Order: sequence, then structure tokens, then C-alpha cells
Amino acid sequence: MTPIKQQSLVCIVLASLAGLAGCSSSNHVAYVTLGQGNTIAAFRVDNHSGSLTKIVGSPFNAGNSPISILVHPSNKFVYAANQIGNDISLFTVDQSTGALTEVGPRAAAGQIGKVIFARSEFSFSASAGHPRTWINDPAVAGGGPIADVGVHCVDALRYILQDEVIKVSARGISDTKSGAMEAAAALTLEFSRGTLGTVLASFRAEYRTPVEFVGETGVLRADDGLSVERPVTLELRRGESVVETESVSNRYAYARQVDMFAAAVEGKAAFPVPGEEGWQNQEILDAAYRSLKSGRTEDVPLVK
Repeated sequence: MTPIKQQSLVCIVLASLAGLAGCSSSNHVAYVTLGQGNTIAAFRVDNHSGSLTKIVGSPFNAGNSPISILVHPSNKFVYAANQIGNDISLFTVDQSTGALTEVGPRAAAGQIGKVIFARSEFSFSASAGHPRTWINDPAVAGGGPIADVGVHCVDALRYILQDEVIKVSARGISDTKSGAMEAAAALTLEFSRGTLGTVLASFRAEYRTPVEFVGETGVLRADDGLSVERPVTLELRRGESVVETESVSNRYAYARQVDMFAAAVEGKAAFPVPGEEGWQNQEILDAAYRSLKSGRTEDVPLVK
């Protein structure tokens, strides 16, 4: 074993004794937090040499300063106790890869009560000189900001709420640059459990990606919720006061996506997002564009 690998294994052993790490016996994966930041690192442990290999997607976003990790005896779940958040994060374990997926994001978990409104916006300037010169060409782009960035807003709301869109209405504006396509649009989404969502997408406003969830007992929001360029600060508000903040990062989102896709192509792991999810997003986009033309609220078919 190389000194680096040996040192890493020693760190994991010591961290495990301190409660900062957990090991899955079924797939030989070690989960580690050093109590700094808001992530959990995961490594596959070679059963013979003890060498460590970082698994695809690691490190994984966790709660606010996780300080202790416990792996469920079934090896299907991982629990992380968060020091600053004073709560526990629950993750499911992918049995083939060891990758972690957090269960019940804050909004879906009921931290702000029943969610009444959900909002996501993605705006950026696609004026003259934009490097994607085809962005206003309908034959290539297939649509304006609804299709280009609005889909990310829709996908984020679906994931965070853990709910499906059943109806959508859309309004858009165009200009001389956009031609027949929309230059900016607003979507109203009706979710199956009663939440009303709004998605704002624009090629004319300055860059911004705020997200907000208004519940019966609180509000969760972030000014740059979809940004990959800098840390995202989440705020939990009750009344007029910010009662909790948490800093997370999307920095490696694209890299993780490519790594996971490559692993799926090579047959090393199943891609964590099934194709039906993209199909469902497309059904929502199609309904939005139908609404732009008809001026009516359109139903969204559910992919089965």
C-alpha cells in the first residue's frame, strides 16, 4: 500500500472511531466527514489491499456541518448528524455504486409545513455577441428560454417538492431578436398535491437564479439557487427573521453528471436519473408551448 493510501485509510479508521465515518459492509464503501464544510466523501475500499478509490459523485452534499455518520445495518441507508443544523440527514445508498441520495429535501420533508408557493427563475442576457450564436435560431434551439433554461427550473421544483406537475399555463413576450420564439416567459405550474409554482425564464434580464418555497410555517429561499459558479446560501425564514442558513455548492454538478454518465456507458453503474425523468420534463415543456399558442391552461400527461 502506498503511504498516501495507507494514510487515507488510517484517517478513515480514526474518523470512524470518533464517529466521523461509517462503512457499508455489503459494497465495501467508507463514508467520511471531517466536520468541516457540508459534504460527505465516499470511497470504495479494496477488500485485499485496503486502498481507497473515490466513488462517482463524491463528495455528496449533506446538512450543515455533519459530525457523525451511521450506516444502517441493512446497508441501504446512511444517517448524518449535523452539528450546526441540529438535525439528521437521511440518505439512500445505491447498492451498485455506493452513491448517496438525500431523502426528503427540506421542503418535501415538511420543514416549512405544507408548501403553498414554489418559485424558480433563470435569466441571463443572450443579446448580440452571445457565444451561442444559434440561440435565437428556432431550427436549432427548438425554443426560447422556456426550453433552454426554464426546464432546469421545472426540474428543480419537481425534485425539491417530490411532486409532479399536472397543469401548466404560459405567457411569453418576443422581440425583434427572438423572432417567433419567446424572449421571456412566465409559467404557472399546478402540482398534484396543491402547490402552485411559478417559473420565470428570460434571455433579456441579467443573470439570476433565485428559488423560493413558501410554506404554512416558513419560507426556504436562495438568491442563486441554481448557480454553479459560487456557493449557494439557503435561508430558512419564519416571520420576518432568518432562523437558519446553510451554505451548499453546485460546483461539481456538471462534472458529476459526466462522470456518472461515463460510468453508465462503461457498465460500471446504473445512471441515477432514469430517462423517464427527462421525458416527464419534456411533457411539461410541450404543455407550456401549447399554452403559449392556445392561451389556455394545458394538462400535462404523466409518464408511466
